[in-house]
Amino acid sequence: MINKESSEFQVIHDIKLIVAEVCGDYIGHVVQLLSSCPAEVLDSVKQSILQSGKCLEDIAPVVIKLVTESLVEKSVEVRSIIGQLHLI
Repeated sequence: MINKESSEFQVIHDIKLIVAEVCGDYIGHVVQLLSSCPAEVLDSVKQSILQSGKCLEDIAPVVIKLVTESLVEKSVEVRSIIGQLHLI
């Protein structure tokens, strides 16, 4: 069973992986697959991928920050609970 914290770390990993993939060789791979399409189609697809990559790059730090803040909040809650248990 995966706990919430490890799944949040996985989300951060996955976000970084998707950004790297879309901003990396993904365009070349897609263009290769669509090589028989007209130039206008290829240009449109390339522009869409580039725009998507830019959006992902812009939003990734915000999402990672929110996930990190959530982990910190949960950590504080767990420490508080543990502290209360020691008083019992």
